Amino acid sequence: MKKLFLFTTLILAHFASHSQAYKSIDKVMYRCEYELIYQLDSSDRKSQKTENMLLLVGDSSSVFYSKNEYLKDSIYVAKKVWDLKPEEKIALNESIPKANIKYKIIKHQRSKETLFRENIFRDTFEYTEPSNEFNWEVLDSTKVILGYHCQKATTNFGGRTYEAWFSPELPISDGPYKFNGLPGLIISINDTKKYYNFQLVGFKSVQNQDILIPKAKVFKTSKKTFIEKKLEFETAPFKAITQNNSNMTFSTGGSEISAQTMDKLVQTELKKKNNPIELK
Repeated sequence: MKKLFLFTTLILAHFASHSQAYKSIDKVMYRCEYELIYQLDSSDRKSQKTENMLLLVGDSSSVFYSKNEYLKDSIYVAKKVWDLKPEEKIALNESIPKANIKYKIIKHQRSKETLFRENIFRDTFEYTEPSNEFNWEVLDSTKVILGYHCQKATTNFGGRTYEAWFSPELPISDGPYKFNGLPGLIISINDTKKYYNFQLVGFKSVQNQDILIPKAKVFKTSKKTFIEKKLEFETAPFKAITQNNSNMTFSTGGSEISAQTMDKLVQTELKKKNNPIELK
C-alpha cells in the first residue's frame, strides 16, 4: 500500500500547475492595506479570523488579495521559483507565510468587469461579473477615520447589507473585495451583522512596481459552476489525489489513515465554515 504524506502531496500539486512566470497587468499607483476580520461560523464568535489584505490600484486595473499571497508572489518572482528543483520549491514554500484567503479579485475599470480567480486543487478557475452592480445610497453622515474625512454609504450585496465609509479626499473609486463605485476610496466597510469587517490600515503612493498575476492556465466559467466545483472538491478533497490509486493512504499526526477517513475529517471541519461572505 502506497504511503503519501498529505502536506508534500498538496505542495507538489500546487507547484505542478502554478510554478510559472508572472505577467504584469498594470503599474501600481497606490497600495492600500486592509485588515479583514471575518467569522467562519455564524453561530460562534470564537471562529473569528484576521487576515491582512492588499488592494493594489493601477491606472486602469486593480487587484485585491491576501498580503501573504502578495509576499509569496514577490518571493517566487525574486527566486525564479519555476526554475527550482521540486525539493527546493517545497523548502521555499515552507518558509513563506501562509494565506488563509486564497482568491484574487481583479477589477478592470475600462471594461467595467470584475474577475474572481481562485485555485481549486490543480486548476485555476475564473468567473467574470460587471463591476458597476452596486447600488449605493450615499448618506449625510460624516466622520474622520485615519485622518481622512469620510462619508457614509450603504448597499446590499451577496445577501448582506453593508455600511461603508469612503473618503472623497482619496479620489479612487475602489475598495476591498469586489466593492467599488463610490466617489472616493472605501476606508471602512462591514456587513450589518459584523461578520465581515474591512478596515484600511495603510495607504501609500507607489512607483516602479508592477501588478503581477501568475501565468496560469485559467478555466473561465460562471459563478454558479465555480461554486459547484469548489463545493465538489471540499466535500471530497482527496478524491482528486487518489482517483488513480484507491489504496493510497495519508500520514497525519503520526498515524496512517485512509483517504475516506481523511475526507470525513475535512467534512467535519467544513461544517464549521458555514458563513461565506456571499450568501447568494
